[in-house]
Amino acid sequence: MTEVPDRDVVSPPINFARLLLVVTGSSAATSVPQLLDWVRTDYPTLRVKVIVTRSALGFVGRVALESRLGDDFYIDAWQSERAPQHTELAHWSDVIIVYPATLDYFMRFSAGIADTPSLVIAAARHGVVALAPSLPPGALASDEVHEAWARLAARDSVVLVPPILGERLWHGAKDRWVAASLSDAFALVSRRRDQLDPPVPDDDDDGEDVR
Repeated sequence: MTEVPDRDVVSPPINFARLLLVVTGSSAATSVPQLLDWVRTDYPTLRVKVIVTRSALGFVGRVALESRLGDDFYIDAWQSERAPQHTELAHWSDVIIVYPATLDYFMRFSAGIADTPSLVIAAARHGVVALAPSLPPGALASDEVHEAWARLAARDSVVLVPPILGERLWHGAKDRWVAASLSDAFALVSRRRDQLDPPVPDDDDDGEDVR
């Protein structure tokens, strides 16, 4: 299961102010409410909006999300009463992080499929999009996954957060790939943004990011 950052771990500095978090239907989604609490505590000025797929709602409850996000919580379906305004969110977000990203979502994104609001948003914007895959046993040995990974890794605007080896939920076999920590995703996204748009020091040369 996805690890919630420990209180003793220093949260990485970030260079974005508006995060669109896309949650897909992996068991790692159960940790999202706790991760949102961590973000609110450690990054109090960071604005967060969340899109969840219908399958993710099998792992994380609407009440838990609504209580933390209010109107900033959307369902990734065109016909939903909480369907996101995809054009508005594409312009609003500084970065998009898909966390966790199921194998299905990962493959659809890599193929350029845009048949849900979140995939349209990811395809329509020019900023950084990060995916933290959570994959079933054997997925990383697949030629199709290797090809998709290489295709996405070649894109400057895409950040892939390498998964870590984890245990299956029911019988403990350590052969599935689970999403790395959200703090790892934050660090990798900020690093990529610095590479694409290096910060300009102010006149005092104190290294402050003035983007």
